[in-house]
Amino acid sequence: MSGPLEEYRWTQEDDGFDAYCVTVVRGASIDDVIDAFACDRTSRLDAPFAAQRGMSAPYPDGWGNDTIQIDTLEGAVVCLEDNGWAGTEDPRPERLSRSGSYAAVFRNVNAVMQVVAAEAGHVRRRCDPLLYDAEGGIAEEEDLPFGDPDLATLAMWVLLERLTGLRLSRGWVLDQPHPAYRRSPDPPAA
Repeated sequence: MSGPLEEYRWTQEDDGFDAYCVTVVRGASIDDVIDAFACDRTSRLDAPFAAQRGMSAPYPDGWGNDTIQIDTLEGAVVCLEDNGWAGTEDPRPERLSRSGSYAAVFRNVNAVMQVVAAEAGHVRRRCDPLLYDAEGGIAEEEDLPFGDPDLATLAMWVLLERLTGLRLSRGWVLDQPHPAYRRSPDPPAA
């Protein structure tokens, strides 16, 4: 295989990247994003992706979904969650897309997946790339192999690129230090 799907092969092959949510926001400030994810600014640690696990409150006090890295890339705010899904929770997509766009991809260790795309304060699309339903599909999904167990994760990342214009590399996501924060794992208020 070659082409756009192959560019994201690392998302399936890296053992340290098995459960995540990656969110890309355009049109909102980094401070707005930090606030929307209920980050504790005093907990900031500049570190690579894997360091989030050490910042998280261990079970039974936490579920390992209370950290996030928030940084900028090519004019967008990018959020990286290890074992999190906050980027898919309402009302974040609506709130943070009011002045632009919002796209999030989520995958857990059981291959439960979700994509959320929002613009101008409204969710355009919410779907599961593996248990795919084409009804309500958007133009950016065209020709992507959703529903294929071997390719759904890769297709999800290509869709994120199509929606945001960003190609996120393994080095940028996993190796480069980004500001990481503890956050409230509770869903945001409406």
